[in-house]
Amino acid sequence: MRSDLEDRDIRTRQAEALMKLASWQYWNRDGSPNHPGAHLLSIHAVEKVQPDRAVKAAERLLGHIDVRLACQHKAITAYEHAVHAEEAYIREDRPA
Repeated sequence: MRSDLEDRDIRTRQAEALMKLASWQYWNRDGSPNHPGAHLLSIHAVEKVQPDRAVKAAERLLGHIDVRLACQHKAITAYEHAVHAEEAYIREDRPA
């Protein structure tokens, strides 16, 4: 039986492999991300050791790197906006 950690590792590698199959859709020619999933992966790749390198990618995922950069107020504001947007989506579109 596999542990939860192994399953998460497998799912992460599967997602990465799927992205590589169509990498031209996720990355610009200069190597910068061109997809929310690619932005997220690039943020997580550097956030622990060099969070400042994730700022440009995080501009599309507001609040995502702000906590690591000690900008808690900015992160809280971004996440509050995200919650309100999600609530509006649920209220208006009533997803199943």
